[in-house]
Amino acid sequence: MKRKLLFLSVILILILNVNFAFADDIVRISIARFISDTHEASDAEARAVTDIFTDTMVKTKSIAVIERERFETVAREQRLGMSALVDPSTAARVGKILGCQYVILGSVTHLSERTNRESFGKLYSKETIEAEASIYARVIDTSTLEIVYSDTCTERLSDSHESFTPFEGQRSTKDLSGQKQRAVALAAQTLSNKIREKIVGEAPHVISVRSGEIRINKGSSLGVHKGDLYLVYAEGETIYDIDGSVLDREVLNIALIEIFDVQNNYSTGRIPKGKNKGSAELIRRGDNLTFITRREADDLSHRGAFVKHRPRFSTEIPEPQSYPEPDPVRAAEHEHHGPHGFENSSTDPARVIPTYGLPAGEARAREDLHRRLQKAGSTRNAYNRYVEMANSFSGDYLAMYQAGIIAQSMGQRRDAAMWFDKALEANPDYEPALKAKENLNKPAPSRPARKRRK
Repeated sequence: MKRKLLFLSVILILILNVNFAFADDIVRISIARFISDTHEASDAEARAVTDIFTDTMVKTKSIAVIERERFETVAREQRLGMSALVDPSTAARVGKILGCQYVILGSVTHLSERTNRESFGKLYSKETIEAEASIYARVIDTSTLEIVYSDTCTERLSDSHESFTPFEGQRSTKDLSGQKQRAVALAAQTLSNKIREKIVGEAPHVISVRSGEIRINKGSSLGVHKGDLYLVYAEGETIYDIDGSVLDREVLNIALIEIFDVQNNYSTGRIPKGKNKGSAELIRRGDNLTFITRREADDLSHRGAFVKHRPRFSTEIPEPQSYPEPDPVRAAEHEHHGPHGFENSSTDPARVIPTYGLPAGEARAREDLHRRLQKAGSTRNAYNRYVEMANSFSGDYLAMYQAGIIAQSMGQRRDAAMWFDKALEANPDYEPALKAKENLNKPAPSRPARKRRK
């Protein structure tokens, strides 16, 4: 008997360890029952909205949703009652007991439906059903009790029939009429997409463009449905402050795409018919995507907010108002972790930067900045940026050498000598720095005395 109990205990521990291992890769959330914040929505309708919203969150491999019944059971056991549905700190307490990273609190702020009848003479009349739904949600971090995201999504529909086709895996309910369900489903889908982008960091992008069909790396496992709209965008020109610091980066709206084929891990779309939808010819592999509603898409089209061509950005570095002095102490605080081999003769960033042993993304960014600074020439702002690069990574002997060259051109011989020495500390065999230091130490040639006229 003891052996059986020991065996069962070992099996249970192994199962728990496997579950925790899988849980490390999945974000666990709990969704409290939505409440009604309007007289237009009954408690039964609010519960139906909760079910529809939950279905949109469940249909993804990146999130594990804890059943609402478990949330309400724990709230009752803790004698928290309705406060768990509206108070962030109380809801976070329940979510933490359930082992969730986040808790979502929601409310129905508007829910309506009306029928319009139009008569066209005695023989013909038209009946239109209009529905509108607004859903508000807050996402609370159970560890910090902070509201990490909140938003309201509203959908309006107008149709001549009351049929409702739920999304794949989404339930239909008798508590909501067909047209209301359609409006709620669209609002819930929009809200859940935005929440997943926020708390999971889903970052879809274009993986191929062929014959007007755009394939993206997001499929049904991440909640994509046929008919979804996505905005394809790219990062534009960097926006600098007057001191040379980066404030932001422009966003270029490239095109709208509508999904027509959905697979488990990828989907395919095309640009919808109509004017001002963007151009498939401007879409590139690697472009970013974000889910948008039809109303947002119509607004972009109406404003003509899509670029006509992909511009080439200026490499000019703005002139700052003040310039830092060399900081050899700060640079010395950073330990150099470069490879064994160095580039000893070139000042080409493409040949020098790979010797630093940096991660690929950081190396590309540093190489790009080096090229831009070289094009900027010997300016004080370029000197300022070279100093920042050298201080941020003590192995950037190219930045140190270039800082010395610009300091020399500005007549700052002492600073120039200091930067040449630092470059040689990082790479003792770097020939450009050796030659520059040798030329710096040479005495200036004396001018021949002029002969006096007789």
